[in-house]
Amino acid sequence: MASLIPRYEYDLFISYRQKDNKYDGWVTEFVNNLRKELESTFKEDISVYFDINPHDGLLETYSVDKSLEGKLKSIIFIPIISRTYCDPKSFAWQHEFVAFNKLAMNDRFGRDLKLANGNVASRILPLKIYDLDPDDLILLENELGSTLRSVEFIFKSPGVNRPLKSDDSRSENLNHTYYRDQINKIANSVKEIIISIQNPDKFNLPPLANLHKADTSAKSIAVLPFVNMSNDPEQEYFSDGISEEIINMLVQIPTLKVAGRTSAFSFKNKDEDLRLIGEKLNVNTILEGSVRKSGKSIRITAQLIEVSTGFHLWSQKFDRELNDVFIIQDEIARAIADQLQLTLGGKPAMPKGRLQTQNVEAYQLYLKGMVLFYKRGLHMFEGIRCFEDALKIDPDYALALAGMADSYTMLCFHSYMPPEEAWPKASAAAKRAIKLGPELAEVHNATATIALLFEHDWTRAEKEYENALKLNPRYLQARGWYAYFCRLFVVRDQVTLL
Repeated sequence: MASLIPRYEYDLFISYRQKDNKYDGWVTEFVNNLRKELESTFKEDISVYFDINPHDGLLETYSVDKSLEGKLKSIIFIPIISRTYCDPKSFAWQHEFVAFNKLAMNDRFGRDLKLANGNVASRILPLKIYDLDPDDLILLENELGSTLRSVEFIFKSPGVNRPLKSDDSRSENLNHTYYRDQINKIANSVKEIIISIQNPDKFNLPPLANLHKADTSAKSIAVLPFVNMSNDPEQEYFSDGISEEIINMLVQIPTLKVAGRTSAFSFKNKDEDLRLIGEKLNVNTILEGSVRKSGKSIRITAQLIEVSTGFHLWSQKFDRELNDVFIIQDEIARAIADQLQLTLGGKPAMPKGRLQTQNVEAYQLYLKGMVLFYKRGLHMFEGIRCFEDALKIDPDYALALAGMADSYTMLCFHSYMPPEEAWPKASAAAKRAIKLGPELAEVHNATATIALLFEHDWTRAEKEYENALKLNPRYLQARGWYAYFCRLFVVRDQVTLL
């Protein structure tokens, strides 16, 4: 069955990760229910592409099914967003989500268009079945070029965060959403988009095809993971940590757009043309480098490359004692700023007190702990041990305490630890961290998230997120969690008014 719109293959393309359908067939049930709702919403039949056996896990080295290119020629793309969907290495993300976004932005209607009521809607209509980590939210919004607006199918209760089912009680769901209502929202949104496309002259509503075209005039950079040149695989954490710290320094420059860690690290260990990476990340410069550590000596090489030409703008080799690693990071950030003709305003690249320790061993343990924290899942237990070891060396290391607090909070958030066990540990670490490092955005963000998720203290959570963003307006973790807080805050007020 062809699309209602000429020259399109389908009206709807449903994109999902196969593992989200394995447990109880949630995706299949959703698609069946949506078909029924569409039948009662449209006079015509709506064509839906839904592959019951998606090519999940297909590697970039494999040949992508050419037929998928035609199937993506659809009016509306519905990605089922889960904890596993936001994975740049997955087939669904790279060859469906990213591919459709690019196709839609360049076709005759454009990805974003005006509706009959004058509002603007995207032809990407996300459906969310789990609360997302801030990193995943940032990855999504970087690709979309705008704030994520989704229809939520999430059931929340103490210690529970799972997909909403058709027989779930609305009164028992902290989100107060009802499955049938959410299905109806999807169907109504589909109808608004299709009617507006079918009748552009009637409503005199030209498409906004170029609303989110990339702005290549701004200075922008992606920091790729530095390559570990040491014989010890354990030093991989140190190399990744160096890259992360340089990202943290560069985001302090107001006039520089910096690709997020999740996006940049998706190209780790991939032998891909830097010009293609720059195009995918929408940046005009890339920093790559390597780290070789031997005993108390360290060598860091760094190269700044212009994406459009592939030429080196700057390169330098640093041979120093390991204790100088903090100084090297600052030198690299300042050299990049000079090459891009930016200014640091005579101020440090990072807020005062950012490092919090001058002990290299404690610092290395902190870096390893943060890498494990970003991996999520059971890795966070190992990350906590790293933070604990760092604190044995430097008991006043506030950043390590903040990392520990965040780890316990996320372990509970993802149901790896019960609230009664995680809350006291997270709270104790955050309270000590804020005493030792009140000038750090990280400790205020950790405190705010505890107030939000454990204590349900909305006022304190908002105040601490604002404190974090005053200290570091471009701290991505705080921005991601504050956006999550604002969405919950709006839902709470709407429920209060009912």
